[in-house]
Amino acid sequence: MPNESLALHDTDGYTALSLAAVLGKWRMVECMLQKYFDLISIRHYGGEENLPVVMAIDFEQIEMARNLYYLSLDKDLIPQDDNQEIQDCNGATLFTRAMYTGTLDIALGLIRACPHLALALDKDKESPIFALASMRHSIPSGIQLGFWKQLIYSCMRIPLVPLTSTETRLNVLNEEQCRSNQKNQNIISGMLILP
Repeated sequence: MPNESLALHDTDGYTALSLAAVLGKWRMVECMLQKYFDLISIRHYGGEENLPVVMAIDFEQIEMARNLYYLSLDKDLIPQDDNQEIQDCNGATLFTRAMYTGTLDIALGLIRACPHLALALDKDKESPIFALASMRHSIPSGIQLGFWKQLIYSCMRIPLVPLTSTETRLNVLNEEQCRSNQKNQNIISGMLILP
């Protein structure tokens, strides 16, 4: 089959690659990309111009989205120039969907590659910052604690808790905070903390 035939859209706007991606058929996707790698950049034309990686995560094909993301190396998801206005919402859409599905490796990769995506709007006019704020259960909080417990909580290192299949946690600490937490933990290690 010639490459041009692989790139054709059906009546619903799908290419052969985007259809295989939303169905989770990785071997088929792999074969198509070996023949014609530029298929990874051909967008769906069904009202929204989504890349196959965005379509895969929209259809909850997480492993497919992860594979396509690492193959695309951000080339179609982020602007090449940091000052360029982000008009294409594929990067922001992938970012918000990655947050909601707990695919935080993709979200972290996108935000590291292009910090401006945090303020971009996805195809539903939602920003990744809103998606992060909506994930209250992912970030441990000491807000409900009394004064002394809040003070102790802010000095403690939060241990990782095993996750259930429906739960995702995001632990965000920079290097300075980690060093500070370790010093503070040494200070309070001799204290007896009563509930």
